[in-house]
Amino acid sequence: MELFRVHAYSVSPQRGVKHPIPPEGGAIAISAEFQNIIAENLQSAQLESRTVVDFQVGLIARTNSTRDLIMQYAFGESSDADAAALALAHRLSGVMDLRSTVCLFVAAAFRDGDRLAVTLWTFPRDEAFRLRHGSSGPSIEVLTDVFSQTSRLRKAAQFQGRQLRSDFLSGRVLDFQADHASRDVADFWIGRFLECHLGIAGDAGTRLLARIVRKAYEVCDNLEDKEILYTAVMAMRHSPQQRVSLQDFADRYLSGRARDIFINAAPNADSLSSAFDFQRELFDTTLQFRIFQLKTGVFVSSPLPEIGESVQITEGQERRLSCEGEIVDERLRTRHA
Repeated sequence: MELFRVHAYSVSPQRGVKHPIPPEGGAIAISAEFQNIIAENLQSAQLESRTVVDFQVGLIARTNSTRDLIMQYAFGESSDADAAALALAHRLSGVMDLRSTVCLFVAAAFRDGDRLAVTLWTFPRDEAFRLRHGSSGPSIEVLTDVFSQTSRLRKAAQFQGRQLRSDFLSGRVLDFQADHASRDVADFWIGRFLECHLGIAGDAGTRLLARIVRKAYEVCDNLEDKEILYTAVMAMRHSPQQRVSLQDFADRYLSGRARDIFINAAPNADSLSSAFDFQRELFDTTLQFRIFQLKTGVFVSSPLPEIGESVQITEGQERRLSCEGEIVDERLRTRHA
């Protein structure tokens, strides 16, 4: 991606301050040397393998003040980007308390066609020595206005996508303090500044959904609840809404005791609210069901262990399916799930 916009500010802790001092800084000229610095920091951060986070937004409204500023920074004109970067620096200052040190806040925007990315960094202030050689001999100068690119207190976040309601909803963060014993310290970057919560990668979320559905199916002791779960599975597989959370799945497709059993099978409240990109093929594999569509328009679904047992597939010029078993329940529907 091409780096096309960078802003930097010196940000001081001002949480709870009635009349905060504006951060100092602004737009930075992009030189070849500075591009190399940005590239080195991206390589060092390895954001593609870092923690997934989701903006705290409603699945319909999709509003979040930090996300709005980040998208304004990415897609706005220069004046809009200036205002968004300053607002983000103000926001950072307002969530930093006296346990934090002065830091360098850097916002950078990249583009590849209509796909853009925004990366945010904080680099804590550090002290460094400079050895100088003068006519009276060598001397040491203490530099206090320097910022560390390697400190474990540095933080980063990246969000990317197109200018769509469905994009810029999830990102990756570098935060070595996220597992800190103090919840307040751990929530500083992800929770208070970014207004995010820990998310789930698409593959992990899809596997989790499949495992919980299977567990709930096994717990349900009546056919009506099992059918509700099965209908929900089929609806999810064919839904155009491919971004989902466990809570959203339950609210859309489940009801009654089946819904309660599904909700109770989730690991915790955070896992219920974390959205992820649904992956249909992985879902089928993890759920261990195979879905067949016949030329006649009939759909047949089977647990994997029954393939080769009660469900037989004959290979040849035409693949044919046969199924035999005792009927224990039947329903009349106006349409297929």
